[in-house]
Amino acid sequence: MQLLINDQQAITGYVTVGSANQGIEYTGTLPDGFEENFKPSFYLFQNGNVVANPNYVTPVEPTPDSGPTAEQQAIAKLTTLVTGLMAKEATNNA
Repeated sequence: MQLLINDQQAITGYVTVGSANQGIEYTGTLPDGFEENFKPSFYLFQNGNVVANPNYVTPVEPTPDSGPTAEQQAIAKLTTLVTGLMAKEATNNA
């Protein structure tokens, strides 16, 4: 098994087959449920062992904004402006 570890010694990923770029080879004992419970930073690599991270905090997923983005608002304004200009031109040409 190879472990991917960040600079805080948190395990961010692992591979059981093949190799990973910058992976660390690990043949020691894993905590019970390692593969089932794995999440990035849930485990640490300390003193050559894999241990549960006592400071792990579940990341908060950002909630999507329910309203239109600034870009969507700008596009809507431009669409309204162009539609109005096209209507005015059609009236002038009639």
